[in-house]
Order: sequence, then C-alpha cells, then structure tokens
Amino acid sequence: MAVTRKLKTKKNDESQKSKKKKKEFSRREIILLSATGIVTFGGLLFCFLMIMLMTSISY
Repeated sequence: MAVTRKLKTKKNDESQKSKKKKKEFSRREIILLSATGIVTFGGLLFCFLMIMLMTSISY
C-alpha cells in the first residue's frame, strides 16, 4: 500500500509541475509594460524636440 501511495504522489507531482508552467508575465502586465515603454519613448522624444526648438530660436 505504501508503494501505491508513492506512485500516486509521483503522478500528482508530475501533473502539478506541468500545470505550474505558466508565462512569466500575464497579458495585463505585458500590456502595461509596453504602454509604459511607449509613453516613456514619447516623453523623451518630446523633450528632445523641445530642446532642439528652444536652442534654434534666436532672441
């Protein structure tokens, strides 16, 4: 009886391991990360353009 329990626990462990194989990030986290990257890139581009425009103005 102890042998069958060991076999059952091994089978359960293997099935749980296969269920635990999930993606590192969820879909929501990926969307938030990509949106944050896009906003950051836009902000940097805006700052660069404003610096270029302000330095080109002659007073």
